[in-house]
Amino acid sequence: MVAKRPGSSIELRVLGGFRLSRCGHAVTLRLGVQRIPALLAVHGRVDRRDLAGKLWPELTQDRALSNLRTILWRLRSVVPGLVSDGMGICELSEGVHVDLMDVQQWGERSMAGSSDPQMPPGPIGLMLLPGWDESWLTEPREALRLTVLHSLEAACLRFLFSGRLAEASLCARKAVTVDPLRESAHRLLLEVHLRQGNQAEAIRHFAKYRTALREEVGVAPGVTMLAMMAPLMTPEADARNTTQTHI
Repeated sequence: MVAKRPGSSIELRVLGGFRLSRCGHAVTLRLGVQRIPALLAVHGRVDRRDLAGKLWPELTQDRALSNLRTILWRLRSVVPGLVSDGMGICELSEGVHVDLMDVQQWGERSMAGSSDPQMPPGPIGLMLLPGWDESWLTEPREALRLTVLHSLEAACLRFLFSGRLAEASLCARKAVTVDPLRESAHRLLLEVHLRQGNQAEAIRHFAKYRTALREEVGVAPGVTMLAMMAPLMTPEADARNTTQTHI
């Protein structure tokens, strides 16, 4: 899989659904044909035999390779320059822009601790090919989810350190959306509220999160979050917000 190149004429999106365009115009492919560029976008360079085996695990190798040759021919006819398959290796051609790569590259920079943090790209947090049940998507989906969460939290911390509270808030909220029960993401959002002086908002958010934890998994917030909120949680405020979360 290759990075985005200036002036890319072919764009492939696999986050939030499969979408392919060439020179700004949508290209429609049958589902069976979509699977090849989608798999290459997710897994990068793949040996032809391995690619055929992943796509048609129920077939013999000869039959699977025959199917692969047929579909590669169709792809070359409909979208020339999308897939390269020389020397027994299949991969997306150089210059193809993949939205997944944008997210992965941003995540690498974010987790590397860039001194100039950037806001996440638009597709971040979207599911990888929703509705597809291919086995070759199981591990990449979980890996992407964890990468997104860690990257958003790392970016939030960098924005907090830089005093960019609006950006920190957006990253924390996105992380909470990706994993609504992830305590580290909620702690960051509480920290943003407190630094902005929004104590009431912090108390309301904490009460709502505490209720969700209790009702969905039967546990209480961790000691770090409890210690963070303890100075604000007077008996009166605690009782009031506990009541509000049940309305």
